[in-house]
Amino acid sequence: ELQKRIMLTLTTEQREFISSNHDHKVACCSRRAGKTQAIIRYLLLRALAQPNVECLYITGTKESARKIVWSSPRGLPVLIRTLGLDKFCELNEGDMRITFWNGSVIFIGGAETRADALRWKGHGFALVVIDEAQDFDQENLEYLYGVCISPSLMDHKGTVCLTGTPGPVLDGLWYETSSGIRKGGEAKHWTWRENRFLKGGESWFRKELQQRGLSEKDPI
Repeated sequence: ELQKRIMLTLTTEQREFISSNHDHKVACCSRRAGKTQAIIRYLLLRALAQPNVECLYITGTKESARKIVWSSPRGLPVLIRTLGLDKFCELNEGDMRITFWNGSVIFIGGAETRADALRWKGHGFALVVIDEAQDFDQENLEYLYGVCISPSLMDHKGTVCLTGTPGPVLDGLWYETSSGIRKGGEAKHWTWRENRFLKGGESWFRKELQQRGLSEKDPI
C-alpha cells in the first residue's frame, strides 16, 4: 500500500525509469524535468520493498546533497511526512540517515575526494544513486562508480543509477554512459516538457529564448 501511494505521485517517464529491470541505469534530463523527485521516490520504494537493505544517495559534496534532497521543501523528509511514511521510519538530521521499521536504511552523502568515496566501500547496497554526475571530477566519479560502488551491489543484486543533466565536457564516464558510447546499462532521457507537475514551463521557455537570443537547439 505504501509503494502504491508513492507510485501514484510519478510521471510516466519517472515510473519507467524506476521500473526498469536493468541494474545499471542512467537518467540524463533537462533542468526541471523531475529527476530528483523520481530518485528520492526510488530510494523510498527500494527501502520499503525488502528488509535490512542499504540504499545510498550521493552527489559531489555532502553540502550539495543536503541542499538537494534533505533541506529542500521538496526533499526526502518533507516527502516522507506528506506521504504519511513518518510512522514507519526514523530520520537522523545530523547524519542524514533514514532508518525504516523493517531495518532498511537510506544514507545521504557526498564524494568530493577519493577519500570521501572510500568511505562507501564495505557496504552491501540494494540501490545507489549517484546524482548530478556532470558536476563530479570525472576521474573521481570513475573511481566511485567502478571501485567503491559496483562491488557493493553483489549482496542484494543491487542497482546503481547515474543521474544528472548534460555536461559541458564531451568526455568521461558521465558523457559516455549518458550518450550510449559506453555500453552495459540503460539510458533514459526526458525533459521538463514531460513533467506534468511543472506549470507554465512552455511560456517561460519561449520568453527566455527570445530574451537571450537563443534557439531551442542551442547547447545551453
